[in-house]
Amino acid sequence: MHHGMFEPFVILAAALIGGFCSSAPLGAINLWITDRILANRQVKLGWFLLGVIGMDCVHASLAAWGYHAFMDEGAVARWLTVLGGAFLVVLGSLSLLKKAQKQHHSPIANGSRRPAQDLLLGAFMCGANPAFLMFWVFTINQVERQTSLEILGWRLGVFLIGVAFGDALWFRVLFHLVRKGHDRFRPRVLASVRTTIAAAFVLVGTLAIYHGFKLR
Repeated sequence: MHHGMFEPFVILAAALIGGFCSSAPLGAINLWITDRILANRQVKLGWFLLGVIGMDCVHASLAAWGYHAFMDEGAVARWLTVLGGAFLVVLGSLSLLKKAQKQHHSPIANGSRRPAQDLLLGAFMCGANPAFLMFWVFTINQVERQTSLEILGWRLGVFLIGVAFGDALWFRVLFHLVRKGHDRFRPRVLASVRTTIAAAFVLVGTLAIYHGFKLR
């Protein structure tokens, strides 16, 4: 299949869709964002999202370069899963403990106060989840098969731009939806939702640890 002058647009469109889909599923990152917005409608998460999007682009790059053979179901994937799961359990447990003590803000809601900390937190939450890498291995494989274009060199640069814009588009949609819901919910309902999110962190983290130790 020959695309000629349309190659950059084909790659950009595929990456945009892929970036949107990689960020959309309900997971730790989206739960974190939801909790922080419910705690403070005007919260600023730019540095956190920059860390997430940057690491998602790293995953896409690794997948394009074929590093999935090293990561897939290996020791690195196993320990990333365990480490990420433990991190989620700690976040959720501390949040539930704060709520039990009737304090107004949880660690999940407060987050860090410095840009560097938010940036690293976003990068860690994305980087500690091997599912992102597996997603991009599958996506790039399909893009290359359907378009007969190898996602390397300048094409990879265009692809990563599309990934970043796709991620950003999803998070913009998420912010809009959660902030709209924030205005409609009563404080007691908001508190219940945030408690549920904290409990979900503990559950998802525990399952991740279990799965990590089951990997061979």
